[in-house]
Amino acid sequence: KLFSGCILRFGLASTYTRVIYPVLVRLGLMWAKGTLPPAQEHFITHLLLRKISAAIDGLPVSGSKPSKWLLFLPENEFHEIGLLLANYVIRLSGCRVVYLGANVPNSSVISAAKDISATHALLFLVHGFDPEVTEKTLKDLRKGLHSTKLHVAGNSASIARMKLGKDAHTLHSLVELQDM
Repeated sequence: KLFSGCILRFGLASTYTRVIYPVLVRLGLMWAKGTLPPAQEHFITHLLLRKISAAIDGLPVSGSKPSKWLLFLPENEFHEIGLLLANYVIRLSGCRVVYLGANVPNSSVISAAKDISATHALLFLVHGFDPEVTEKTLKDLRKGLHSTKLHVAGNSASIARMKLGKDAHTLHSLVELQDM
């Protein structure tokens, strides 16, 4: 009830910035300290996923703008809340979106990007990851996504330590995505 009230009052994007993201940060800290049982963290996360998915379902299927976005999480990444919110924001702006979801192999991403003639590809890196493995993943994606602009978002501290290359753009905030 509280979450629905926030969406009605602030809109989904602002609710994410003002409520959801701070809650997720706090949940992560509590989980890391062992003061929050994993079942409770999963319950809250799943509730948020359902609410964001319902908001996405309320948007028009195809956009009026020519850009086509491909959204995905790379292999071994399962944290979809940020990606789902990006889906909502991009579709709300009138762009077309193909959402592949979590744990998607590079070969599938590259194939899908070609099939839909994607102009943009967005991936989130949230979970703790090995920078060298992730850099190789991004290098392979940049090589396979020739004319598709690659955007990376997620754990800013981890992303900052990586060599993304000049072909990948880091998104630092929801506002930056909305401005694009």
